[in-house]
Amino acid sequence: MSLALVIILSCICGILGSNENQPMQNQPIQNQPMQNQPIQNQPIQNQPMQNQPMQNQLKPNIQQAREQHQNLGPPRFKFDPGNALNQQENQKPMMPAGGVRENAMGKGKGPTVLISETPECSVDVKRICAEGDWGNNFRTLSCLSLRKDDTDLSDDCHTYVWEYKRQMSTDPRFTPMLAETCKEDIEQLKKEGTCGSAEQVESNIVSCLMLHKEKIMKGEGRCYHMVNRISTIVFQDYRLIGPFYEMCKDDVNKLKCGSVDSDQKAAHSQGHVIECLRTKVKDVSANCKKEILLVAELQADDFNLDRALYFACKYDRNKLCASVAAGKGRVFECLMDNKANQEMSPECKGALSNRQKLIIEDPKVSFPLKQYCMEDLERFKGQCDFNGMAEEHSQMASMLLCLEFKQRSALSQQAMPDGKADKVNSQPLTAKCVDAMKGARKMLMSDYELNPAIVKHCSTVITDYCGGMEKGGKTLHCLMKLGKMPNEHSFNMEETVPKCFQSIEFLIRSANPAEEISTDAVLLEACKPVLDKNCRKRNGEYAKDAVGCLFDLIDDEDVMTEDCSEVLLEISYFTARDWALDRKLFRACSKDARDKCNVDKWATKDQATHGETFACLYRHINNERADLKLSEECTGEVIRVMKNRAVRVGLNPFVEFQCRADLASYCSDPETTGKHREMECLQDIYRTESSNRGNDADEPTLSSECKRALKNYTKIETEEVEINRKLFQSCKPMIEKYCAEEKRGTTNQGNLFNCMVKNKNKPDVHEICVAGIEHMQLIQLKDFEFDVKFRKKCRGDVDAYCPNAKSKDEVVTCLSKTIRDDRIRGQAMRISDNCQEELKRPLQEKYEDVKMDREIYVTCKADIKEYCGDVKSGQGRMLECLKDHKEDLSAVCRNKIFQRQEEEASEPEKVQEKDYVLNRACKSMINQFCEDEQNVLKCLWKHRLHDGFEEKCLKIVHKRMATKGEDVRLNADMFRACQMDIKTQCKEVLEQAKAKAQSDTSIQEYQGVVIQCLRENYANDKLTEKCSVEVQQFIRASASEWKMDFRLRMMCRSVVKEFCSEKPPNKVEECLKNKFASEQITDAIDPQEKCRNEIKRVLDEGAMDIQADPVLQKTCSLDIEHVCPQVAHGKGRQLTCLLEKMNSGARISTDCKSLLQLRVQMWKLAGDRVHRVDTMGDLMVQINESSNRHYFLTIFGMLITVIFFGGLLFGRVTKRVAREMKSR
Repeated sequence: MSLALVIILSCICGILGSNENQPMQNQPIQNQPMQNQPIQNQPIQNQPMQNQPMQNQLKPNIQQAREQHQNLGPPRFKFDPGNALNQQENQKPMMPAGGVRENAMGKGKGPTVLISETPECSVDVKRICAEGDWGNNFRTLSCLSLRKDDTDLSDDCHTYVWEYKRQMSTDPRFTPMLAETCKEDIEQLKKEGTCGSAEQVESNIVSCLMLHKEKIMKGEGRCYHMVNRISTIVFQDYRLIGPFYEMCKDDVNKLKCGSVDSDQKAAHSQGHVIECLRTKVKDVSANCKKEILLVAELQADDFNLDRALYFACKYDRNKLCASVAAGKGRVFECLMDNKANQEMSPECKGALSNRQKLIIEDPKVSFPLKQYCMEDLERFKGQCDFNGMAEEHSQMASMLLCLEFKQRSALSQQAMPDGKADKVNSQPLTAKCVDAMKGARKMLMSDYELNPAIVKHCSTVITDYCGGMEKGGKTLHCLMKLGKMPNEHSFNMEETVPKCFQSIEFLIRSANPAEEISTDAVLLEACKPVLDKNCRKRNGEYAKDAVGCLFDLIDDEDVMTEDCSEVLLEISYFTARDWALDRKLFRACSKDARDKCNVDKWATKDQATHGETFACLYRHINNERADLKLSEECTGEVIRVMKNRAVRVGLNPFVEFQCRADLASYCSDPETTGKHREMECLQDIYRTESSNRGNDADEPTLSSECKRALKNYTKIETEEVEINRKLFQSCKPMIEKYCAEEKRGTTNQGNLFNCMVKNKNKPDVHEICVAGIEHMQLIQLKDFEFDVKFRKKCRGDVDAYCPNAKSKDEVVTCLSKTIRDDRIRGQAMRISDNCQEELKRPLQEKYEDVKMDREIYVTCKADIKEYCGDVKSGQGRMLECLKDHKEDLSAVCRNKIFQRQEEEASEPEKVQEKDYVLNRACKSMINQFCEDEQNVLKCLWKHRLHDGFEEKCLKIVHKRMATKGEDVRLNADMFRACQMDIKTQCKEVLEQAKAKAQSDTSIQEYQGVVIQCLRENYANDKLTEKCSVEVQQFIRASASEWKMDFRLRMMCRSVVKEFCSEKPPNKVEECLKNKFASEQITDAIDPQEKCRNEIKRVLDEGAMDIQADPVLQKTCSLDIEHVCPQVAHGKGRQLTCLLEKMNSGARISTDCKSLLQLRVQMWKLAGDRVHRVDTMGDLMVQINESSNRHYFLTIFGMLITVIFFGGLLFGRVTKRVAREMKSR
């Protein structure tokens, strides 16, 4: 790009400048004749222009400046980061107009002819310009230049002004005059070597001053004003800009931007040609393009220097930016900020867009970028690699990425240990450069036409889907919305138009609107109501992390608006695809990404095109290997980002990409899936998928890739509850109240969630929170690795004893069975103590909610619907309902319920851990009576009659005791004590029961037959002592809870319903006895006498042991102590004693005597087992235990004696035989 045009500018400066290093004030004019062909006050000869570049003694300087500029070499990103032109500062207001006539060019020596006094222009100048401008040719030229329409200027004056400006360039006094005015600035430039050697500076004074204008901007003195004022006039006519004319004349004709023929009439308005070429900059030749961009660079610092922009936005500036001082690009920035303002004129918007397009082509056209970022960019030049993307993208976007790479590398270096950081690359960008980058990003996001790759690759998409939409940021958001999956058009941009999708990605990567909310005007406008109300700091500014604030509110329907939510998610969908766009995350995790995810450097496009780098990071959050675990700082940032991304599945690009087809198939309809529940939908399908689903096409099936992605994500989500935004927000009050301690720290590794599960049934916990907790519990059941604590403590045991178990449900069942088997067999525990302790928690969860027990929930789904449809899940209610209806359940469901009951009963000392309902209903009773007892149920039964025993606990205790009579395996104490007796005395019964339970459709319970066998053998005194004690206790207990007697319960259900349904459990048996005694139980209600036979059995058992008849035992307890104090209980001894005493007239209470008489009547109906002697042994036992046994023994002895002697005396007589018979 040639810089020679500034040499021509120098020619004008020489004539307009002043000597003696004095400011140009309104001083008396010293008229001195010009020594080198001064312009005479005569009509100028109208001679045809040769339209050649100015040929004069400054030509060598022009060529030298051009060569100097070209020697800089080609820039890496199509813009030169070093030795670049720097911006101009504020242009001071023109010198005040005055009525005093000065030298034609100001104070000092110079031409004597005033333009205002020439015949050609006198009338026009005095008509157009203020009187104060007449006496100074520079001010006269400025006056004529500051007019958008110059058609009112006469042809003669047009020609005169053109010739005047052209001839000024031939004045040889110019360079010394400029050198004198800018003496101090030139000396400084020589000292710094900015323009090369001192000789080079002397020979290129003007070009050096123009190229390094920032060096003279600090003081904004006479030198600065001189150089700046010249530009105002020169940039008005392209033919005055040195090589610009030569380089662009062909383009002028080709693009119909005017005429290169000499046309004095239009000479003064040739600035329109420059503007025309600028609007068509993409179509001009390379050489002309360089000249156009160079002119734009030189205009960058002052709004007034860009004549087209000045005229187009003159009134807009006064209206919208009146308080903004000119210089340093401030006016342009102000106008750019107001570009979306409806008050701005279309002409100004168009001129701003044209200027922006030049900045996109060459960032040095932007004053802030050129002034504050070029030095940083030069230091980092050659280290950026965009995989060829910069070839078709704008230099602006490429530059921003390179600068961002610089900043990120500096942050990364700063995070390295002392001594390992690169001192050069660890220097971050200056604050002013960072601010300049913010403005550039805002520009990129303001108009899609400023992004050439988007214009090139997305034009069809824009036409088809975004047509008629206001161009600018709204069109970009239309494209983002189409790029996001799913969308309302079901348009897969990434596959259909990949180049367009990549172009949007590149733009978002360059502009990164999520980091600074003001970058995206559409986002700021859509979310302003939300931001104003919720995200402002005390000083009125928006919070630094305003986007994060919006994410925290995105699911709050009372605060978040639909427009804000939609726009926020459109941007976030793309920013989520590059982990490094989050500066805090990048700074904290750059080392971890490099060491654990093999990410080299940020500027290399993320190999994880769908968020794989971030997915890699979150997989390492709580890695069990210390060397693979993330640092604490990185872990905190990953959790923060995951928390923000959890609002929608699309913000987790790795999951979204792997599950895209599944989302479209199963989770795309909000009416069935629920609003914004795509992730939950996928997790529900993943959770409910059966491992052997076969070929059932009706059941949703996730792809293996989707399952793998979901597993990785869910594993972290269950460990760190804060990642699940919906759950965390809905449970926040509960967490603060009950789990504040577990919440502390960078990570909680499942402790917080376990605490939430433990406290979810507290009365003040909201139902939405409970539902969220249960949802996560259900997901955990899919894979035991989702439960971090359980996984860590039981992994070894699972590998050793449950290798085929996959789901958490299967693992818990397998481990529990292993522990139960070891305990029943009395062998050493195979499962480790740590695992046994941790196993309590998932077991409690399973018994608390049947939905956590997938075996039961799936198997019993139809039964639940039929019998427990109105029962709310949780707190053990559903499982309790199924137990209550067990006799009505299907065989497969009943068998599953029995398996859970067997698990509960196998360890009576751990009933609190497994029986949620008992533990909840009897909590206070346990604390009061059984705090130190191992067998809590037995303890509660023992204290059930205690005053103050709670009714709700008593009810549950009776139900649990009733369960013990259904199957000997549900009575752990009896089962252990009677194992040998069952094998010997009840072998045939046991084999028959097992045979019936062979198939899955058969009921696997023994249904009381084994217990009944033991009871019969107890009555016949055939059990071992250990077993006899347990059976005796069971019989006594069953008298107080009639349902413990399974056969009585089954055979007498209709009778109980008819006569005893209102009686408490401990009074039902007595009710049945009374109805039996009164013969109210007829064949009509008991056709086969099954119930009556069971009542007879119960009466016989009561006769054998008075404690098995609690009513009789309670009524006659004092009488037994009085009349039978030495008689042991059992085997009918105490009852026999009472009956004998009653018959012998002993003193017995009236109540006891009446009840005994009633029992005698019942026994007669049932068959008097008390006085029935079946064997000699029974007879001896009865005699020996009788209080009159001595009498019976005496009679029995006398009878034996009589028989003996009778035999001796009469035996031979009865056996006598004839002698002759003996002789035979």
